Amino acid sequence: MIDKNKEKNIFEFNKLKIADLKKVEKEYFAFKVKQYKKIKSIKSENKNFENTILDLCDGDKEYSDKLSAISLLMNVHTDKSFRDEAIKTITSISQKSVDIEYDKDLYLAVLDYYKNNFELEKASGILEDCDKKLVEDIVKDYKRMGFDLPTKAQEKLKEKLKSLSELQNNFDQNLNNYQDFILVKEEDLKDMPTGFKETLEKVQSPHQPSQKGEGEILYKVDLSYPKVGPFLKYSKNRKLRKELSDKNSMKGGKKNLVLLQKIVKLRLEISKILGYKNFVDFKVEDRMAKNNENIQKFLEGVKKEIIPAGKKDLKELKDFFKTNFEKKDSLLNFKKGDKLEYFDLSFVSNKLYEEKYKIDEKLVKEYFEMENTLSFMFDYFGQLLGFTAIEEKELNKDMWHQDVKVIKFLDTKSKNLLGYLLLDLYPREGKYQHMCSADTKIYDIKINTLICNFQKPSKETPSLLTPYEVETLFHEFGHAIHFIFGSQTKHNSQHSFTFAWDIVELPSQMLENFFYNESILKKLSKHYKTKKSLDKKIIEKIILAKNFQNGFIYSRQLAMTNFDLDLHLEKFSDNLEKSWIKYMEDYTNIKSSEKNLQPAGFGHIAHGYEAGYYSYLWALVYALDVYDEFSKDINNKKELKKIGMRYRKEILGVGTSREEGDSIKKFLGRDLNTKIIKSLF
Repeated sequence: MIDKNKEKNIFEFNKLKIADLKKVEKEYFAFKVKQYKKIKSIKSENKNFENTILDLCDGDKEYSDKLSAISLLMNVHTDKSFRDEAIKTITSISQKSVDIEYDKDLYLAVLDYYKNNFELEKASGILEDCDKKLVEDIVKDYKRMGFDLPTKAQEKLKEKLKSLSELQNNFDQNLNNYQDFILVKEEDLKDMPTGFKETLEKVQSPHQPSQKGEGEILYKVDLSYPKVGPFLKYSKNRKLRKELSDKNSMKGGKKNLVLLQKIVKLRLEISKILGYKNFVDFKVEDRMAKNNENIQKFLEGVKKEIIPAGKKDLKELKDFFKTNFEKKDSLLNFKKGDKLEYFDLSFVSNKLYEEKYKIDEKLVKEYFEMENTLSFMFDYFGQLLGFTAIEEKELNKDMWHQDVKVIKFLDTKSKNLLGYLLLDLYPREGKYQHMCSADTKIYDIKINTLICNFQKPSKETPSLLTPYEVETLFHEFGHAIHFIFGSQTKHNSQHSFTFAWDIVELPSQMLENFFYNESILKKLSKHYKTKKSLDKKIIEKIILAKNFQNGFIYSRQLAMTNFDLDLHLEKFSDNLEKSWIKYMEDYTNIKSSEKNLQPAGFGHIAHGYEAGYYSYLWALVYALDVYDEFSKDINNKKELKKIGMRYRKEILGVGTSREEGDSIKKFLGRDLNTKIIKSLF
């Protein structure tokens, strides 16, 4: 059972002040010195799994959670001064940790246990399989840290790791703080979805003064997801679409291009010092792929399905464009001589979608109001996986922003506390600009945070989601439940977010598929005014449209994947923006903006998915196959719950206490069906 006093104090991190950050840093390193000194002082014959390995992995749990909280607040705090100081603190800790962790005597203490008492404990049977794996993984990690290197080489490695940490954090902050926008007139917003205009900031134009001497009222369309996506999809004004698309492609600015080049160079130097032929082989060695050769084989296989599908989709798009352009009353609002450009893709694709499936997303999104969607999501997946979600409204006011919701998760059967989910759903200045799931607290009581950027509700209209946005919400929730259930492992250092990085997207990508089920859509959809569900014919069309333009979408993902890999394989290093244009054109046959600085805004490649963007496609194949097990009994509640509990037990609940591939095979009861990727097209 959870200690009630601990439960009361778990949100204390929200009260952190700027002055506390340096204090935490100082206390953390004082503790680490003391902790490591204790481990090193243990006599050889007295070393055991608990006092050496467990103390090394989980002995600093109090400070580990504090650092996770600071990393979160660095991306969501409303005070820029706090965010700036938090990034300095995290950067400083990352750099100083290199010196602490690169402790030769500590390594030798672990190695001493590994070569001697570990074998004795294994033979005696007191260690479980997860204990043995933890030991083996730690020894591998030390090898990857370069402890076999000469002293001078290791010192050089440490300095480069410190520099890399600083560059990566600077890149992230440049991207988070990047601000730009276009100004539009009210008439330019008449085709936007319900509630869109109300989310925009109004400004007075200094030009074209009215009779009262005041400037015309204009609206700011900034570069946040809820603004860019709808505007590019629905605006008939090509000039404005181009202006916004160009600005969006310059996120991060030229300074991030410079940073990225330095980052990639440092990564290569680090991998060479460690004895790897390239950064890709170093980075993926401890992932499911193991090496670049296996990644390339996998990509060659999926390319055979994706590239033809992409060409077919683009042809359909171009044919639609040509046919409608030639009509006297063009519904696309183009002039004679215009060609299909990068800033037209979303708009034309949406028009094709509407004509092909007779679905108006502006109207459909009125059936997916945020609060109702969350309620359904918690209830449906709660029944499937055996949890109950309760909003703790009295705690909402204690969060870093008034919009944040606190959701408590209980095990339905035992009523035991599983953890908390914090929902930060709407964009604001200085906040992390993408969508992600952040591990906020791992020890004692688990807390996960979803940082999202959906359309903010206004006084007139609640937050309304497109089908794609509901799918995205399901995706991020898949990460959250993976964290909460995957943190039930015997050892916290084997929790779910230590999953190999190329399979960590499986739970999120798997959960997306549930949206495209007739009975689910019928129950989930509810018009925010009339409370009526979507018409059966519309539901059938949404399901039919599930794979719309997937070939083109995944062709773009292949472009980004190969840009990432080839950049880290030294196939190019200069003119990153020009290389980006080439990769996009090679894989999608569409030329990007000449103004583009796109790699400057490619946050995943800078920090987190470096040499790992292939993971989305890699995990996707596994996710499709895992979902296929659910889909066979999707309308059989009894059987579906059995599958859900098996999924919770065999995949979510085991973290890295065993090999991820073994967990997936245990759930499936068979080998992976790679041909299932065909179901996407």
